[in-house]
Amino acid sequence: MRSFYNLFRHQAGGSITIQTAALYKYPAKSNTSYSAYNTLWEVFFINTVYAKAVIYGSNKYQDIYGYAAFVPDANKTLVTVSVYGLPKGEKCGCHIFAMHIHEGVSCTGTSEDPFADAKTHYDPNGCPHPCHAGDMPPLYPDKNGTAKFAFVTDRFTTGEMIGKTIIIHKMPDDLHTQPSGNSGEKIACGVIEKMG
Repeated sequence: MRSFYNLFRHQAGGSITIQTAALYKYPAKSNTSYSAYNTLWEVFFINTVYAKAVIYGSNKYQDIYGYAAFVPDANKTLVTVSVYGLPKGEKCGCHIFAMHIHEGVSCTGTSEDPFADAKTHYDPNGCPHPCHAGDMPPLYPDKNGTAKFAFVTDRFTTGEMIGKTIIIHKMPDDLHTQPSGNSGEKIACGVIEKMG
């Protein structure tokens, strides 16, 4: 299933270009909570080099699945994220999850840390947390464990993201503890790959 729409992008000097995109529907990961009939939507930008990660939970958090896309926007990067099956909060139904880009190239690890090979935050400039290039806004899921958001950043380019990993942590980022904001366990991961 596919539908098309136009994206309007403002260029330097105030000119506008129109870029066509397609929405593809495909089956989501099947597990004890989700059937093969669940779907998630993903944007494929025609004639544009961009990056995409399919995100999945660890064995302990198998309900988590989703995607992230990284699209060039002039001299910045548009990041869109959709994640499903996040653990539900106990107090007031609120649970916030830290999310970062890591420098590792694989979502593999050990029994203690299933995504240990994602390594540490992407930080090419040697900055302290939360000023790493890979530090991103957190996920605020709804009562069903779904979180979706988009933001624009100049901390990295789309090309820089290819081959890196995106990690979701169990806890919120406190934005000051080194080196990763006391974000806790890595509960989901995705390898960022070139598309287009």
